[in-house]
Amino acid sequence: MVAPHPVALALVLLALPAGAAEQDPLGRRVHLSAPPTRIVSMAPEVTETLFALGLGQRVVGVSQYCNYPPAAARLPKVGGFVNPSLERILALRPDLVVGSRGNPRQIWHDLEQARVPSFAIDPATLPQVLTAIAQLGRLTGREPAAAALLATLRARLDRVDRAVARLRARPRVLLVYSLNPLWVAGSRTFPDDILRRAGGANAGAGLRGYGQYSMEKLIAASPDAILAIPMVGQTPAQAVARLRAAPGFSSLPCVRAGRVFSLDPDLVNRAGPRIADAVETVQRLLAPVASKINPR
Repeated sequence: MVAPHPVALALVLLALPAGAAEQDPLGRRVHLSAPPTRIVSMAPEVTETLFALGLGQRVVGVSQYCNYPPAAARLPKVGGFVNPSLERILALRPDLVVGSRGNPRQIWHDLEQARVPSFAIDPATLPQVLTAIAQLGRLTGREPAAAALLATLRARLDRVDRAVARLRARPRVLLVYSLNPLWVAGSRTFPDDILRRAGGANAGAGLRGYGQYSMEKLIAASPDAILAIPMVGQTPAQAVARLRAAPGFSSLPCVRAGRVFSLDPDLVNRAGPRIADAVETVQRLLAPVASKINPR
């Protein structure tokens, strides 16, 4: 039996005045009576958001994959995304634990049993990222910082929108995650949302979510470009080289034309405050492609 946590009184659930609580994707209404001073993050996008809000000095623990900003990588680790350790979390005496809906349900149950305040985010689109930033700003007492960050992000995304509006065509791009088997990001994924905002069209949009893609479909789709997302341990350059050398890819016109790109996988995989970096980077990669293809 886990002993009740001393910060339990800081958490009020459900019986709150309208507008006094934040509701997370797990359906819980969470309110802190005072801004948290010891925060544990169970997901990289959460960590990046907390630091972007100026809360870095209040973050006392992170998941093992939290590597940005560099200061986050030096913090105590509480386990992985799918296997966070309750014991390590409680040892850090947090007054707030923030994670993703993708963290295991058991950890949320265990935190509630231990009476530790916890909150989940679940951004799957760019607008939902902005919503999550605003929520965490309100929950942690950093509303002015959140407002400033959101204004900056929206301004950057608006500049991309204006550039995309001038494109004569939207390049059809395949988002490749692995080659054996060929695994791509289809529609209703975060990378798909980034791609569309950056001026591209997903050549794998017929697939919903992430999934396997056949070489026959690839050849028939004949994308204008390929964005190879590096696997763990790969650099962007290695991802491009590996794809170009993979059987069947050399016959694609986009590969022969050198329109295979890659970038930091964290930019397209983490639904956090670096979304503007991701959209701007992809837009810069696709702009030259758009100028050379015919509208479809």
